[in-house]
Amino acid sequence: MRRFDFPDDVLQEIQRDRFMHPALLVRERMEILWHKAPGIRHGPIAELSCAVRSTVQRTLDLYTAGGRDGCAPLSSYLSFSDNV
Repeated sequence: MRRFDFPDDVLQEIQRDRFMHPALLVRERMEILWHKAPGIRHGPIAELSCAVRSTVQRTLDLYTAGGRDGCAPLSSYLSFSDNV
């Protein structure tokens, strides 16, 4: 099983973005990361997050590859009006 490191500053961002990020997908991913931080296994994380296990795994893969920012690429979730 892989080990995940969640520094305090990243945990604060995850906690904030679980509820405050404008994109639902990012909020869902932050919820998964929030549950992973204390070391909960993938099955219970899926249940707690109302996600399937493959979504949990995919989110953790994104975190491994790019950290918190890899799970929340802002430019991908801005609407056209936000870019003007």
